[in-house]
Amino acid sequence: MGSEMCIRDRAIRPANGGWERVTYSYLLRIVEDGGLGTQICLVYTFMVVIIKGRNLNAVADAIDAESCLFVQEYDSVRWQKPADASAPFIDSIEIHAERPADELAARGAAG
Repeated sequence: MGSEMCIRDRAIRPANGGWERVTYSYLLRIVEDGGLGTQICLVYTFMVVIIKGRNLNAVADAIDAESCLFVQEYDSVRWQKPADASAPFIDSIEIHAERPADELAARGAAG
């Protein structure tokens, strides 16, 4: 396998809400904003994930190479903003699914 690391699935971690673990085999398309690095759209067979931020080209490349372990939204309660303005930074993650993880977690907690 060489020095390249291939990851079977990726975690999608919004700041407020349930996290999703999604197998790469469900990913149909990676849609970018024409090289601006401010938005990535991941189209899966059962959901769409919209990632917004800055300097996201490297993130899209890692997802395409199946070497991205997770994408995580910045949470101002947990972390200070990074000082490196050239580093990838995720402002928001929107998950559009038939049954989002938040809904499933709430159902589990309800009994």
